[in-house]
Amino acid sequence: MGKRLVKYIKDHPAQIKRGLLWTGILLATAVVAVVGAYYFDVATESRAFCGELCHPNGPQFVTQEISPHADVECGVCHVGPGLPAKVMAKIAGTRELYLLVTNSFERPITHPVNQLRTADVICEQCHSPGQPYEDQIERIARFADDEANTETEILMAMRIGGGDESTGAHWHIEHPVSYVSQDVDHQNIQWVGVTGDDGQLIEYNATNNPLSAEELADLPRQEMDCMTCHNRATHAFRNPADRVDEALATGDLDDQLPYLKREAVKRLSASYASQEEGISAIDDLAQFYSTEYTYAERQASVEHAVTVLQEIYRETVFPEMRITWDVYPDNLGHKDFPGCFRCHDGNLVNEQDEAISNSCTLCHSAPVVAKAGLDMTDGAVLQGLLLTNQKPDSHLAKSFAWDHRILANDTCAECHGTIEYGTDNTSFCANGVCHDQDWPEPASVASFAHPVQITGQHAQLSCNECHQGTEEPSFEDCTTCHQPPEPHFGATCIQCHNTYDWEDSAAAWLAVTSVTPHRIDPATDCASCHVDGNATSLPADHSAFPGELCTRCHGDGSTVEMVEVPHVVEGRDRCLVCHDQDGLSPVPANHQGWDVISCLLCHE
Repeated sequence: MGKRLVKYIKDHPAQIKRGLLWTGILLATAVVAVVGAYYFDVATESRAFCGELCHPNGPQFVTQEISPHADVECGVCHVGPGLPAKVMAKIAGTRELYLLVTNSFERPITHPVNQLRTADVICEQCHSPGQPYEDQIERIARFADDEANTETEILMAMRIGGGDESTGAHWHIEHPVSYVSQDVDHQNIQWVGVTGDDGQLIEYNATNNPLSAEELADLPRQEMDCMTCHNRATHAFRNPADRVDEALATGDLDDQLPYLKREAVKRLSASYASQEEGISAIDDLAQFYSTEYTYAERQASVEHAVTVLQEIYRETVFPEMRITWDVYPDNLGHKDFPGCFRCHDGNLVNEQDEAISNSCTLCHSAPVVAKAGLDMTDGAVLQGLLLTNQKPDSHLAKSFAWDHRILANDTCAECHGTIEYGTDNTSFCANGVCHDQDWPEPASVASFAHPVQITGQHAQLSCNECHQGTEEPSFEDCTTCHQPPEPHFGATCIQCHNTYDWEDSAAAWLAVTSVTPHRIDPATDCASCHVDGNATSLPADHSAFPGELCTRCHGDGSTVEMVEVPHVVEGRDRCLVCHDQDGLSPVPANHQGWDVISCLLCHE
């Protein structure tokens, strides 16, 4: 065999040369193709290609450059590892190229939730979600819209959890959760399934927008992972008010400039035709200070503020792409978007009518609010924030966040200090961060039928303002809202203002005058009020009548008007109750001896 090969080479030198040449060309072509494909892949998944060459992605590029993932190339997250994923991404890219060339791309670009690969493929290239985290104190600075830009500091212990911990925000990592949502951004969740430690699936269905069994069977179920909550971990278009607060807190904006918070947010939130127009409009901040204040003393601070605000605007609003900070929902938290409340709003219930827990302290402590300048490094305050297990059993109830408003009583003060509802942050209970928000009402509250109809301003009150730590309302404290008119009678409000037939009770009448006729509670002894020296004395000709006869003439809860004379006859055998010889209005002398049945012969 070897001799034949040597002989063939000697006899065919030209053919051998041509073969070697083509082999070299093919190898070189293969190397160039592989290297070219590699660099083509790297280039088309880079930040420069996706964010700068593809200008519809410009806003996404800007937000990435100021994000924790600023050094991560786009393909790492949006394509991920593996040749099939890269091939599919390039095929999808041809469609995007066509949309770009024909200028037919969406404005704004739709959030590609359903196109993203799962977190175990994408996020876990770098992150270890099972890593346990200890509680972390978070300080949040907020500035008011007043002249002094008054600062308030909010402290919370963020309970991240993770690992084998059964509590904290990362509880979902160790517990399989799936959900169903029909909208593209997964904001309206209609079904949740939780796999328990025993392997059984617990299903929760929305009470406010339920799915039929057929609909549920046809809809895809999404597995909850990191990106269910961290959906804007990179491309975050943040609330401009928050950005201004951060700049004021770090000193990048001068909080000594009067009304700076108000004027800054007003300009950042206004609508402009283009980003250039918006940036130019911020220049008039100098005009505001030159008109309203001594500009020369503040010129440097004002000019720097203009520069900072223009940069915030460049990173927040993109009119050409119809993008403002609130276009893309951010599911981390629940301040500007539903976020956690997509599931934890009390409206997803299982077969036992138990809702998914809406307890705020699953993920963080109750916020502690303090005016700026107060020492918040006090060990007792921080220790109170970090306590995760020292809670009464009542605090662990799934609906405690909603129910505590009617459960609050004097025993709460042992841990929380003065119990006084409010939003002025003068005490732990008067917490403006909690009470001055518009929270979702769980199904148990939304469908709650109050025993009596409450109208007017009373319908706007919180439960605890009347119930004050008990299921039965307390009426002794009505004077905290109502100043009693003069003259007024009785030691307590409920003596006259009872709850009988509430919507037409004495409360609606006696606020005008104490002598206005009112409904009568059958259980009330009229003489307790209508005696000499009290609200309205009995007439002289009533003095002989016992209290239980009052409703014979004056009716009960179904009668509002005083008895008219003549009046409607209510029964054949009742006339002589009042009209006998010693009654309130005795029968005339010529009626004496008539049988009671004959009264109706004349008195219809």
